[in-house]
Amino acid sequence: MEPVGILDQYKKLIDKNLILITAMTDCKGVECLAHYKNTKTSFLKEGYSFDYEAENHSLAFLLSGSVRIKVDHDNTVVIDRPTMFLLPKDKHYDWLTLALTRLLCFPLISEKLSLSLLTLTKNQIDDKIVGDSLPSFLINEQCCTLITYFAESISFSLLNETYYELKLAELMYLIKLQFSEEERIRFFSPIIDDVFLFSDFIMTNYKHVNNIKELAELSYYSQSGFDKKFKRIFKTPPSLWLKEKKKIGISGDLYYSNKSLKEISLECGFCSPTHFSKYCKSVFGATPGELRKKREENG
Repeated sequence: MEPVGILDQYKKLIDKNLILITAMTDCKGVECLAHYKNTKTSFLKEGYSFDYEAENHSLAFLLSGSVRIKVDHDNTVVIDRPTMFLLPKDKHYDWLTLALTRLLCFPLISEKLSLSLLTLTKNQIDDKIVGDSLPSFLINEQCCTLITYFAESISFSLLNETYYELKLAELMYLIKLQFSEEERIRFFSPIIDDVFLFSDFIMTNYKHVNNIKELAELSYYSQSGFDKKFKRIFKTPPSLWLKEKKKIGISGDLYYSNKSLKEISLECGFCSPTHFSKYCKSVFGATPGELRKKREENG
């Protein structure tokens, strides 16, 4: 599908009550351009109201305008300056825009998060401060500019798995630079629950095991208990997930790192270069050396 001109879309949608630009190809009644894992950038007219029950944690950014948000039909917050705020899952949100407003909503996908990414430790979380009903940070001009660029990139369908992870890491880096440890704990405390900590354990340890059995043993769960919890959180059987992660990791190292083939082979748990070569041939259709040569040819 050829990308549709952004300005043309603005003209078509400008008289609508809600202008929603996402990167979605299957619109299903919503006029939009592109979509990736519920990441969306929206222009909302003054006086627009809506409500929803959050099924996933999200980071939201008010880039311009003003909005009033009522959390669980109780606590009301007005945001009228460039702000980053956290929308924890399993809560009800009532929104009302008080001016022409631009928002970006960025989902926090559990398997992409970790304590190290948040630059926090387990000990800090054990003594965490009780957070606010709607944790928020005012963002400076530099951060607002970067987030605005990110919102624009969604409109041009640039978002994919790699770009999402890059932007998530970039956001967390900006947060670390701007806010103290205590502020970060307060901000993120609503999302650091049992599910988060299990995901953090998986993301921290999966590279250091050879199979799911070893990972389950490290977790102190029974194999059946581990498999059940893993599938509930990651929405896929652990063995398939680990195979896919291994594939993505090897591909990334071969194409984007300067590690030697021997380094990659050892880090990924192959007992010999021959086994590593056979794996790449079966999965990628080429040996590690051939893949590296292709990278060099493509610049």
